[in-house]
Amino acid sequence: MRKVIDILFKRPFFLLTLFLVFAYLPVFLPFFHLKNDLISQNLPTRYVISESLYSGYFPWWNPYINFGIPQYGDMNNGFWNPFMWFVAKTVGYNIWTITYEEMFYILIGGWGIYKVIRELGIEKGIAIVSAFSYMSCGYIVGHLQHFCWITGAGFFPYVFLFLLKINKSPTLKNYILGAIAVFLFVSSTHPGLVIGAAYFFLFTFIAIVVLRKNVTRRFYHPRFLLVNLIFFVLALISSIGVIISDLDVLRHISRGSKPPLSESLLEPTTLQCYLSLLFPLAVTKSSFFVTDISMRNVFIGMASLAGFIFLFQYFNKRILATAAFVMLFFIFLAFSSRLAEYLRL
Repeated sequence: MRKVIDILFKRPFFLLTLFLVFAYLPVFLPFFHLKNDLISQNLPTRYVISESLYSGYFPWWNPYINFGIPQYGDMNNGFWNPFMWFVAKTVGYNIWTITYEEMFYILIGGWGIYKVIRELGIEKGIAIVSAFSYMSCGYIVGHLQHFCWITGAGFFPYVFLFLLKINKSPTLKNYILGAIAVFLFVSSTHPGLVIGAAYFFLFTFIAIVVLRKNVTRRFYHPRFLLVNLIFFVLALISSIGVIISDLDVLRHISRGSKPPLSESLLEPTTLQCYLSLLFPLAVTKSSFFVTDISMRNVFIGMASLAGFIFLFQYFNKRILATAAFVMLFFIFLAFSSRLAEYLRL
């Protein structure tokens, strides 16, 4: 047994594959399938694409949704994702191929996190545990039915990985691979995740600059702004097809009139909801929270609380200040509408 463990530890990709099979064993079994949005939206769309290619037609248009839609601008299905095209052109789409494809994204996402942790100089064991955590985290499990969110989670770590590599060593190889990683991420996922990634990388840049004298010294290139500007331009160029497609379709999409400000301020996360950081108070019925029950729970769990205690005990003040700034920013976003209402009153 010890020998088997040593072999797997030396080959972490196989270890992650084994973990994927065990963690998602019900999904691989013949009597359990993925369901909901993946079956009612993603699978039919991909099936039309694969059948169009089989019939000798390029699948620009899907005549079966809303009296016809341009598939190249469908932001929920990753039309430009090359892995989708590979499956559609070879084996075609059915319940099993789309299931295995989704499991593939979870696996490469875990491998990407492993590579990121190793790139940060952290030991192998922690990198493997981090990959396990990423592959089985609540976001992944909770979004198994939302295919375009899983594809984004699969490719996002590689964008981060090559951002780190480029800032350490801005070589042509890293730039090309980084641009490819950005294209795979942007072409496969929903724009909402791209916007979230933009926030993430904004704070990553801030952290690198603020902590450049110690923690992030390896990633602060003497020409930091120029290096990242080149990467940004290459990322835009690599994703230009996706961007043009989305812009072409967006002008024809309408969800009706925006709700008035008075309605949008009705049910935000209120300040008192943050009491649920320690206890899952959101499940209680009470008027104390002054908001909808779905907006109350910000519970982080005791394990996360222990992590915060560890963070404040062992990390230096500059790291703490940077982390606190990021957390406070997103907390502000969560209840900014309620704050606006208070200020208006």
